[in-house]
Amino acid sequence: MFSGIRNSWALIKASAGVLRADKELIVFPIISGVVGLGVLASFILPSLLAGVFDSFLAGGIKGIGLLGGLFFYAIESFVVLFANSALIGADFQSGLDAVVLAGFGYSTPEEAFSHVTDQSGTATFSDQGTTIIFYGLSVSELSADDFVVVPAAEDTVLV
Repeated sequence: MFSGIRNSWALIKASAGVLRADKELIVFPIISGVVGLGVLASFILPSLLAGVFDSFLAGGIKGIGLLGGLFFYAIESFVVLFANSALIGADFQSGLDAVVLAGFGYSTPEEAFSHVTDQSGTATFSDQGTTIIFYGLSVSELSADDFVVVPAAEDTVLV
């Protein structure tokens, strides 16, 4: 149980290190949080005004409440995924930015870097069904220092 918490904490620290190293990337989690709160307000305020929560607590709304919750979940997931995709797709600069890899079973950044190949002049990481394309960068412009490896305990599955 505690090894899962330990791995999660290691991933949080590695992610915070990436944000510390490249402070301009913090804008994406901030945008995600602000827009997420806006989406939450856009569902809560009309529901309060329409008395949906009172009806729900009285047991009167079941299916429509679940449908509304599903709709909220879909929109909120889109916002979070959009911001995370923008964060990942931000301008990668070798030596300044880092790729954090967790759950791959690597023990060193060099092991991760060994999976970077040249695809028509573009550096491409590919392993275990995951592909990261470094547009505008060749393999010679990258190094193992551009990768942060979060080792997972052998008996722990990162989700």
